[in-house]
Amino acid sequence: MQFHFQELLDFDLYANEKFFDILGAIKEERIPRAAIRQVSHLLNAHSAWNSRILKKASLYGIWEIHERDNFREIGEDNFTLTRQIIEELPLNMSIRYENSKGEPFTNSLSDILFHIFHHSNYHRAQTANILRDNGVSPPETNYIFYKR
Repeated sequence: MQFHFQELLDFDLYANEKFFDILGAIKEERIPRAAIRQVSHLLNAHSAWNSRILKKASLYGIWEIHERDNFREIGEDNFTLTRQIIEELPLNMSIRYENSKGEPFTNSLSDILFHIFHHSNYHRAQTANILRDNGVSPPETNYIFYKR
């Protein structure tokens, strides 16, 4: 199971970097701000989950906006920390945390990891639609293409 989550993490970084590349190639005046907002959010949420798992303070607000030049660094930091979590913590470990509203919850590490990857996919899809609506072809990030 650990290998499966490592594989999903590798895919997550790959797919995020495809969006970083597209957003980095768009001229500043043509960048849809909504796309920047979505990518910032998926990075912030991933970071927040890492912080919850490790019982640390969050580095970013959930909807904090980042400059596109910072996306790759934040994404790589998320990847490195999540890789460490997958390698060092038991997947069935119960994680007690508070959501962004301060409400307490408990979930297994494996459920949280699955959520992180699903959440990123969700917001990449939203970003793809935003790009398409603004005349930009989004990257192809289906998992099977990654595996090919």
